[in-house]
Amino acid sequence: VIMRVQISFIILVYIGVLFLNLMRFNSYITQTTLLSDLTLNKYSIEKTALDEVDLFYPEFTTNLIPKSTLIARYYLHYKDFDKAINYGIRGVESNPYLAYTNYLMARIYIEKNNLPKGFEYMKEAYRLSPNIESIKAPYDILNQLIKD
Repeated sequence: VIMRVQISFIILVYIGVLFLNLMRFNSYITQTTLLSDLTLNKYSIEKTALDEVDLFYPEFTTNLIPKSTLIARYYLHYKDFDKAINYGIRGVESNPYLAYTNYLMARIYIEKNNLPKGFEYMKEAYRLSPNIESIKAPYDILNQLIKD
């Protein structure tokens, strides 16, 4: 009886490991597209397919950008600001030390004509990475606009 329980337990663990590996494999396929599009400034996933991207496991891409941040980038492109904000907030919560997500959130709010909220996120992006010119330049401009 003990031997059967041990074998059953080993089989269950093996099935769980297989399932997690399948999820990770499927995630890597999606990540390749998301990261390639980010690098090439492309949008090769249709808006209707974005909600099907599994954000659960693993949440992070191979370079620690949350998948939700990359999905927010698509929704910004498609001008669906509410979904972009929701995914962006999840990205900030997943990795609060990443300047890119805050920068992206700033862009979303700027597109919505909400400069104060955009500046709030840009200020955080600048705090995290003050030497990145693509963050510093818009930060300086927004800072000047908010002061005026």
